[in-house]
Amino acid sequence: MTLCENPRFVSSRIPLLAIALTTIVILVVTVLALQSGLTIVFQNAYYIPIILSCYYFRRKGLYFSIGIIFVYFTLLAWTFPYPDVILQGVIRVLFFLFIALLVTYLSEIIQKEKSRYKGIFSASESAIMLYRKDTLGVTEANPRCQEITGYSPDELCSMTISAIFRDGEHMVPFFKGSERYFAHQEAALRHKDGTTRIVLFTTGSAEPGIGTVTIQDITDRKRAEEAIKASEEKFRMLFEHSGDPIMILGIDGAIIDVNSTAETHLGYSREELSRMNIRDIEIPEHAALIKGQIEDMKRSGSTLFETAHRTRSGDVVPIEVHATLISYHGNPAILSIRRDISERKRTEVALQQANRKLNLLNSITRHDILNSLTALMGYLELSKEEVQDPRIREYIDIEMRAAESIKRQIDFTRDYQNVGVKSPSWFSVPLVIRQMRDRVQNPGIPIEIDLPDVEIFADPLVEKVFYNLMENAVRHGGKITRIWFTCESRDGNLVISCCDDGAGVPVDKKEAIFNREYFQHSGFGLFLSREILGITDIRIQETGTPGEGARFELLVPPGAFRYPGRTGTTSGGTDRT
Repeated sequence: MTLCENPRFVSSRIPLLAIALTTIVILVVTVLALQSGLTIVFQNAYYIPIILSCYYFRRKGLYFSIGIIFVYFTLLAWTFPYPDVILQGVIRVLFFLFIALLVTYLSEIIQKEKSRYKGIFSASESAIMLYRKDTLGVTEANPRCQEITGYSPDELCSMTISAIFRDGEHMVPFFKGSERYFAHQEAALRHKDGTTRIVLFTTGSAEPGIGTVTIQDITDRKRAEEAIKASEEKFRMLFEHSGDPIMILGIDGAIIDVNSTAETHLGYSREELSRMNIRDIEIPEHAALIKGQIEDMKRSGSTLFETAHRTRSGDVVPIEVHATLISYHGNPAILSIRRDISERKRTEVALQQANRKLNLLNSITRHDILNSLTALMGYLELSKEEVQDPRIREYIDIEMRAAESIKRQIDFTRDYQNVGVKSPSWFSVPLVIRQMRDRVQNPGIPIEIDLPDVEIFADPLVEKVFYNLMENAVRHGGKITRIWFTCESRDGNLVISCCDDGAGVPVDKKEAIFNREYFQHSGFGLFLSREILGITDIRIQETGTPGEGARFELLVPPGAFRYPGRTGTTSGGTDRT
C-alpha cells in the first residue's frame, strides 16, 4: 500500500517525541509538586504518556508505562512515607496499570484491523484508490492500480481521481458525493500509454471527507463479448441465409429454432415449429428410427443419413440430414442441416431406369451373341472332325481358342454390368462367407471362419468377392489342406484375411493377378473383386509367402465397418467346417 498524504498513518517519530517531552515534563512537575507538599492534582498528567506509549507502541509502551508508574510511586513513597499517602499511591498505581493494559489491548485490536485492511487493500484483484472529496486528490493507491492505469501509486497520488477517466469532468459531482454513488458502472479509463481501457468502477465513502473508488479492468472481457457477439451475428447471418433448412434440436428431438428456409420448406411458421418435435414432421417409418440416430450421434459426435419430411400440405419430401452435437446456450443440442434431395432422387430413379433398359439390351444382345457363338463353336468342332489336313486342323484349334476367349469376355460383361448398380449396404462378413462357402466346389478342403460379428459397408456384389477368394484358393492353390478367415485391427483399419496353405502367389505376380489382362480358368475374378470393393474404398492385396500359402487381405477403412450391438472391438467365436 502506498501512503501519500493520509493523516491516519503518521510517522512513529512524532508520538515518540510527544511521549518523551510529556514524560520529562511530568517527572519534573512531580518532583516540584512533591517538594511543595502536593500529592493529588499532578498525577492525572501521567495519563498522557501512558496512553500515548501504549497506543502507539503497545507492549513496549506497556513496559514503559510500568516504568513511569514505578518512578512515580518511588518518588511518592520516598517523599511521604506515611501509610495513608502510600495507600492512596497504590490505588493510583493500580488504576494507572488498568488504563495502560486497557489501552494496550485496544491498540492491539486496532492494529490487527489495520493489518487486515492493509492486506485486503494491497492484495485485492481490483484497483482501489482513496481520495479527498474536496480536492479529488488521490491519497492512497494499491499495487493493482499501476497494472490497470499504468501510473505508479506515487504518480497517482499527485493526480486527481477524475484525471484518469476519459469523461472525468462530468463525473466530478459523483466523486464529490453531491450525487448518488456509482455501483458497477462502465467507464473509459485513460491509460498512461494513451490507450483506453474499459473498466467497471464503484464509488463509496471510507470516512467523512474521504472517498473510495474500486476499479476492475474488463477490457479483455468486453473484447471477448464483442467477438462472441460478432460470431453470433455471423452464425445468425449464415443460419438465416442458408439455402438449406437448418434446425436446432434438443436432445429429445424438440425443435428449438429454425431458419427461414425451413419455414418455407415445411410450410410452418417458426412459432409453430418451436412447439413441435422433429418426429411430428418425419414420416412414420422414419420417425421410429430417430432415437437410434440420436444415440449414434452421441457416440460419434455427428451423423449423416437420409429421411423424408411431411410438409404442412401433406407432401413427402426426401432429405439428407447432417446432424452434429453442439452446445446451445450452455445445454447440449443438435445442429441439423437438412438438404432437399428431391431432384437428386428423381435423377437417381431416371438413371436406374436407364440402367435397367441398358442392362436389358445388354442381356438380349449377349444372349444372341452367345447363341451365335455356341453355333460357331459347334460347327468348328464338326469341321475339325471332317478335316484331316493337320494345317487346317491347327487353324480350327486357333479359331476355337479365339471363340472361347470371346465367350469368357461376354461372361465378364454379364458380371461387370451389375457392379455399382445397387446402393452399398451393411453386410455381416461371417454370414456372407458361410453362404458363399456352401457354393464352392471343394473336395474335402475345410474352410474355417474365425471372425467376430462384424459388418462392412460394401456393394451388394461383395458376396462374389468372398466366393472368388475361396474358389481361387481351391482351383489355383495346389495341394492345400485348409482355408481360413481371420481379422485384426491395423492402423485404424479392419483387416480381413483369407489364407490357405497352398503354393502361394509368386512375388512378381502379386499385383498382376488383380489386372484385367491376367487371369486363369474363369476370367476376371480378382479384377472384379477389386472393382467391387473399391466402390466403398476397401482395398485388397496379396501378402502371402510363396511356397507357404496365399494370404489375401481386405483393408476396410474406419467408418466402413462396425460391430452391431456392441461398443469397441469385440471378439467372436470360431466356426470350423
